[in-house]
Amino acid sequence: MRKPGISLPENESERLSALASYRLMDTVPEADFDELTALAAEICGTPIALVTLLGEQHQWFKSHHGTELEQTPRSIAFCSHAILEQDGILVVPDAREDPRFSENPLVTGDTNIVFYAGVSLVNEAGCALGTLCVIGHEQRQLSDRQLSALKTLSKQALMLMELRRKTTLLEHQNLILERNNAALQEFARRTVHDLKNPLTSIILNSQALVIRLRDKVDERTLRLAEMNVSSGKELNELINHLLRESLKD
Repeated sequence: MRKPGISLPENESERLSALASYRLMDTVPEADFDELTALAAEICGTPIALVTLLGEQHQWFKSHHGTELEQTPRSIAFCSHAILEQDGILVVPDAREDPRFSENPLVTGDTNIVFYAGVSLVNEAGCALGTLCVIGHEQRQLSDRQLSALKTLSKQALMLMELRRKTTLLEHQNLILERNNAALQEFARRTVHDLKNPLTSIILNSQALVIRLRDKVDERTLRLAEMNVSSGKELNELINHLLRESLKD
């Protein structure tokens, strides 16, 4: 259960669906995201920087610079408040003096969060998926230049998420195409087998008929029988050609 008093975005259902489409929750660290958090911590002069993703019940750190924590309950997540800000930015100079956070275990406990600044990761549909945030153990503020840099880095984090989502979607589509192609090849093999057996029988029977009719019927009738053999062979070659084409990579 989430802590009473923490509101949800109006588009929470849509937001969770959008977050799921990125397939990033509970995934392993990635160097591209880690480089962003390292840079954010360096620019802002903080020991900790995170790329967070807010699921229904927990907050997952896609990248965690300066801390071994990988997740927290959403009920105590600072980022739960950040995504509710109209401009998508939340700065808390001293969490110990902020009634929203003064009793938060992340503030009162060993994590010792005092300073927090987070920028929401908002996709094109207007869904705040999480944040890029920096955290410190002392009261402070960010300069305008530092806050501007944090906003820029948050855009880069969102671009990485979009790129990863599109790559994952493409890989999924390629897998479906490969499966469909394999199914079509198997269908082609079975179809050719089902067609070739009776067709071979037709050709052999027609050839036998031509032999029996030779010197016994008029030339026109014999030619009709020979046409059956010729047409059967042409059809057999066409089937073989279709099979070869269907099996090409």
